[in-house]
Amino acid sequence: MASRDMGAPLSILIPTKNEEQNIAKCLSSVAWADEIYVVDSSSSDRTSEIAARMGAKVVDFHWDGVGPRKKNWALEHLPWKHDWVMVVDADEEATPALAREVTALVNSDSQYSGFRAPYLYYFLGRFLRHGEPICKLILFKHQLTRFEKMDVPEVTGYDVELHEHPLVNGAVGHLSSYMLHRDFHNMHRYIQRHNIYSDWEALLRTRYRARAAEGEIRPRMFGSALERRRYLKRLFLSTPGKPLLYFLYSYVLRAGFLDGRQGFAFSVLKAIYYYHISIKEYEIQLRESGYLNPENRQA
Repeated sequence: MASRDMGAPLSILIPTKNEEQNIAKCLSSVAWADEIYVVDSSSSDRTSEIAARMGAKVVDFHWDGVGPRKKNWALEHLPWKHDWVMVVDADEEATPALAREVTALVNSDSQYSGFRAPYLYYFLGRFLRHGEPICKLILFKHQLTRFEKMDVPEVTGYDVELHEHPLVNGAVGHLSSYMLHRDFHNMHRYIQRHNIYSDWEALLRTRYRARAAEGEIRPRMFGSALERRRYLKRLFLSTPGKPLLYFLYSYVLRAGFLDGRQGFAFSVLKAIYYYHISIKEYEIQLRESGYLNPENRQA
């Protein structure tokens, strides 16, 4: 990869921090692209070294706590060689079929400005082929795209967009080929990461519920596919008993049980994640009402 010839007219963006366990397989899976940027947050492991050795352009990123986070910063400041950018996390891999499909698209005169791709999750040693379907917008024209800006100051320790979606000024199409999600970190990190996600979601739904939602996807039932998805997510998060409802949807209705013990574990952990959001929302409401102040403690 270090001396690869001209590849597909496409730029790859890989945001990283301490990803030495994942970065090599990720980079190998996108070696067919002409330009690869690894934007790294001062990793303390060998992430940058491995990426540079494999021919990626490594950029060290330091967030100032005010300006754009990592992905938006990269879209705004890097000297992109190509119009099309594909965002790939370090724990993801482009399949050969996805490489062929994307190469054909970026070499054509597409009517779309962005594309969503289905995901195939590798979890506890097995690919999950059932359960909740996962899809993300990964490919877009960088001049027409920025990520949502949904700052939650209380959730510290991260400098990259969490669950903010890319906003594309143009039509969005759908890819048929899979992106693989295969994280070689352990379950401790998986649970730790989802603990941060649930903090973020709970605060957005309580303390920052009345925020001026400029630069965000509007939740609309009869809007675009992404607006409808945001509307349904908001509706779901307001539904009593959502952990159980999610488990029944993913494990029973979407046949997650066909993925064996891994399918059960994935559905249970995701249901617990939704319960964490609910209980954290409740805690925030109690704290802001003063009910949890020391002087109000009951024996």
